[in-house]
Amino acid sequence: MKQILKYITLAFMAAAFACSCHERYVTYSDAEYVMFADTIKTYPVQKDVEWFSIPVVSTVVKDYDRTFGVEVVDKGNNAVENLHFSLQSNTITIKAGETRADVRVRGHFDNIGETDSLGFTLQLVMDEKYVMPLYGNQTKAVLMK
Repeated sequence: MKQILKYITLAFMAAAFACSCHERYVTYSDAEYVMFADTIKTYPVQKDVEWFSIPVVSTVVKDYDRTFGVEVVDKGNNAVENLHFSLQSNTITIKAGETRADVRVRGHFDNIGETDSLGFTLQLVMDEKYVMPLYGNQTKAVLMK
């Protein structure tokens, strides 16, 4: 009886080992979406740091560059463009072979108070087919010293 249990246990362990070594790679094969990596995030504005980045990501890699517009949405902001922050550019380009680009923002350190919590909303300007329904095409950035 001991021998039978020993062989059953050995067979079970071999089967478990064989199953655990099998790797399965899952790839994304749905529609192409482009979105901000975060829908809201707090960014520290520092005197000695000139720019900070707000990442924009794509769900697929393409073999060509993709350029999208970036605009500041006025509604609901308490940070003022060119007073509290500035965008380096109103466009971003996701390079061929990549899935990420960055919106570069400069926080104007001297125009932000010690206890201020200033926010602004950015929106990607692009064809509706690239907008993921769950996440949309906007992000809220909060500036703090």
